[in-house]
Amino acid sequence: MTRASFGYQRDVSITKPAGERTVWQELGTAGKRFVPWWFAVGVVVVLLGLLITKVLENTAFADADAGLDRWLEKQRTPTGETLTHIGTLFGETPTIIGLTAVTVVAFRLAFHRWRESVILAICVTGQAVIFLVTTILIDRKRPPVHHLDDSPPTSSFPSGHTAAA
Repeated sequence: MTRASFGYQRDVSITKPAGERTVWQELGTAGKRFVPWWFAVGVVVVLLGLLITKVLENTAFADADAGLDRWLEKQRTPTGETLTHIGTLFGETPTIIGLTAVTVVAFRLAFHRWRESVILAICVTGQAVIFLVTTILIDRKRPPVHHLDDSPPTSSFPSGHTAAA
């Protein structure tokens, strides 16, 4: 709604502009588009986890996998460990939540609509849900090598840091 004031037009509307979608409308649309894909990706990840932990458990694949872990452990250097530590910080839950929150706000301010913010938030949520469900269903112990951090021993499939990053 506009009105004339001292010879110029001024916007005095306190409602959202016509045609702008609310955050709830964007969430509904994104949910309809993304949830089926979450389910499909989740099924594939769980099936891969079952393949690795059940079907290929006592095979040459498992031996090669364990050999790769030991080889990687022998290749460690102080510089590599420092870089790994820095990379790990980017994949930690508080970092991901913080960066997502800041980016959601930045997208809203930059684009003046909810679409980009909602898509980012729903994608990060989706990866977290897939990770949590998969770790509940797949119990793969961490490899028997020296761990670089003090975090509690959690499952090694899938990698939460890799998914989050």
